[in-house]
Amino acid sequence: MKSDHQKAAIYNELFAPKLSYGNQKTLQIIDAAIECYAEAGIDGVTMDQVATECGVSRPLVIHDFNSKHELFDLVVKRIRLNFQRVAIEAIQTVDTPTARLKAYVQSTFDWTVKYPTHLKVWMLYLYQC
Repeated sequence: MKSDHQKAAIYNELFAPKLSYGNQKTLQIIDAAIECYAEAGIDGVTMDQVATECGVSRPLVIHDFNSKHELFDLVVKRIRLNFQRVAIEAIQTVDTPTARLKAYVQSTFDWTVKYPTHLKVWMLYLYQC
């Protein structure tokens, strides 16, 4: 029998609200920026590069993000949310505190393997801090 938490997760998966076209484009720009930052570093990325990587116009990128700093801030938030999702999914598979800690630690390594560009940008962020 599924727990209430599992039922809620299934419900959210099946009936999650769909993102608007504009929000989908914004996420595509953020994902393109992740690729750019991983390749060129924080100071080496321009809005033109992000637009080219995403396949949109530079004015669209500037419309969604007022500055490179705002874009990088959202990139970092997206990466952190992605990592949290991976960790939470791993923790939910076990039920003892020790197993949860082990699952969390293992999820960190799994995340680094599955999302190497996110890891590169996260390390840039930590270095910047």
